Order: sequence, then structure tokens, then C-alpha cells
Amino acid sequence: TRSGAPCSLPDGPFLDEDALWRLDEDPATVLADLARRYGDIFTIHRPAAPPRVVLTTGEHIRELAGRDPDLHSCGTSQFAQLVGEHSVNMLSGEPHRRMRQLLLPSFHARAVNNRVSHIRRIIREEFDRLSPARPLPLTTFTGNIALRVITSVLFSSIPEAEVQDVCDTLLELVDGIHQYRAVPPARRDAESDTTAAMRFRERR
Repeated sequence: TRSGAPCSLPDGPFLDEDALWRLDEDPATVLADLARRYGDIFTIHRPAAPPRVVLTTGEHIRELAGRDPDLHSCGTSQFAQLVGEHSVNMLSGEPHRRMRQLLLPSFHARAVNNRVSHIRRIIREEFDRLSPARPLPLTTFTGNIALRVITSVLFSSIPEAEVQDVCDTLLELVDGIHQYRAVPPARRDAESDTTAAMRFRERR
């Protein structure tokens, strides 16, 4: 708790690395199974990490967020090495709000409306890159469009070609992270961990 007073946590399971991997891969199924076993609120205990209390109903989430406004801006450690410790999705509380205020003007409706023609051009270019000989998953296609639009807004002061380089590097980094995480922990070894870390540092 914020006051440091001890508190009891709801009942819940201890998940080892493989179980946590399954949770990352299919959270909806795993959390639904845990909710059926432990109820709407339960605690996930993790090796070498603080316990995590899970709320599975909108009613409980709204009640908790209404008691503590800082919960509207809680950060996450996922992709911490990629985005850096001062990224908006890493911060919580007042630091998160300050960083968000710096970013929001770029995504205000007026700012986005001023870039409609640019966004349309990006969409046309992505359609033009499609080829029957090289099928592309819909999620990849739409993800490429979203990434190009977001990076062009955030890096509007640099040339378009350099923005594309940023997109390509980000996609390569994220794909590498997902490929690594797609392997269950029990099937990883020290050599593959070291190789993945070296590639990540080189591309970053």
C-alpha cells in the first residue's frame, strides 16, 4: 500500500516462467481459467517479482480507479529496454501526466486533421506495396500504416526517408522481441539468450 502498512492479498496461484509465458501468449484464456478457479479478484505470484493482483470485472476496475486517480496512468515495464525509462508508457503518476501533456498536442484532432492528406498518402503507398506474390497478414499491413502515421507525427521535423528508417528499425526490434518471446522459457538456452541480447543492442 502507499502508506506502507501491511495488507493481505487475495488468493491466487504461483506461476512459474512457463506458466507466465502462456499468460503472455494467450491472456484471455489463462485469465478466464484463473477467474473460474479463484474468483473475480485474485493474485498472481511470480518468481523473483512482486505479486500482481488481477481484477477481471469492469465494475471492480472502475471502483479502484475512482479511488486513486494515479491508477489511470500506471506504467508498464514491458519493452522497457526498447523505449527507455522516461517513455510515457513506463511512467506513472505525475511524471506520466507531464510526459503525456507534451505528446498530446501532436495527436489533437486539429493537428491530425491538418495531416489528413499525408495520412492518405501513407495508406496509398502501403496499398501500392502489396503484391500477390508476397501475401501480407492483415495485422502486419495495418500495423505498418499505424506505425508510419505515428512516427511521422512524432518525428515531423525530420525527412520522410529517415522516418521510414525509424519504422524499419522499430519493426525489426519488435519482431525480434516477439520471436524470442514466442519460444517457451524451458526451450531457451544461455546461448540463444546471449545472441538475442547482442542483436537487440546492435539494432537499438
